[in-house]
Parts: sequence; structure tokens; C-alpha cells
Amino acid sequence: MKVTREESGKRGAFNAIEDDKKIGKMSYFWGDENTFVIDHTGINTAFQGQGVGKKLFLSAIDYAREKNCKIVPACSFAASMFRRHPECADVLK
Repeated sequence: MKVTREESGKRGAFNAIEDDKKIGKMSYFWGDENTFVIDHTGINTAFQGQGVGKKLFLSAIDYAREKNCKIVPACSFAASMFRRHPECADVLK
């Protein structure tokens, strides 16, 4: 599985791809130039429980660190991942 990122204007997404098919997506929007808001995470039911969401989350963390910005976890999955992974608090807003 690989994770790609797409962005258009103020909206974007991290996409989990397996065998050229999108199996998961974590969407976000920019609140300001230094903060993006994760607003939804969805995983294809056939791939739930296989770590797809965690991989998307960690890709968002890596991106935030690379861009030196913060994340607001508006979706319940992202919020729960921040609670489970205190080592990611450096990018939590």
C-alpha cells in the first residue's frame, strides 16, 4: 500500500492506494497558512482493521512536520489517533 497526497486550493486528501485502487482517504482543508483541519477519514470496508487509517494518519503527521504546520483533528478518527499517539502532539493544535 502507498499513500499519495492531492491538493486543490484549500482542500486536500491523503489517499491509500493498493493495486491501483483507492482503499482509503483522509480529507483536510486549510484553516490558515499554518493549520490544516482533518475533516473526514474513510476506509473501504474490505480493508478496515488492516492499519490503513493509521498509515493515512502518520502520512498527515509527516506532512505537517515537513511543512512546519499544525493539525486540527475535526474527525473522530483523527482525534482518537492523536489520543493514542502522544508522540504526535507536536503537530496537534
